[in-house]
Amino acid sequence: MLLLDEDKLERRTLARNELLFRQGDKVQAIYFIEEGRLRLDRRTFDGRSLVFGTNSTGEFFVEAALFAEIFHCDAVATEPSRVRVYPKTLMDHLSERAATARGKETATTPARRRNPSQGTSG
Repeated sequence: MLLLDEDKLERRTLARNELLFRQGDKVQAIYFIEEGRLRLDRRTFDGRSLVFGTNSTGEFFVEAALFAEIFHCDAVATEPSRVRVYPKTLMDHLSERAATARGKETATTPARRRNPSQGTSG
C-alpha cells in the first residue's frame, strides 16, 4: 500500500489574478485545488490570450505536466485560491513504487484469480 501524508504537503495561497506558474517554467509539481478556481492561459505570438481551461475546488490541476519538462501555459487564479503542492519528484517516486507493487502482486497471484473467465476447475 502506498501511503502519503497529505497534511505534510506544502500549500500555496493565491490572490485573484496571481500566477501559480508561467509558460516556460520548469515543471516541479502538480496541484490539487483545495479552494478557488484556476485558469490555464497561453499567449499567442501576437499577444492574445487563449484560455485552455479552468479547474475548481476539489480537482487536480495540470497532472499531464508530470510528463513534460516545462509548462506550456500560464496558470492564473481567477479568485482567491489555495492549492496543495505535489512535487514531481514525489509523484515519480510513488509511480515507481506502485509499478513495483503491481509487478509483485501479479507474480504472486494465482492464474485462476487473475483470469476468472477461465472458471474454477483446474
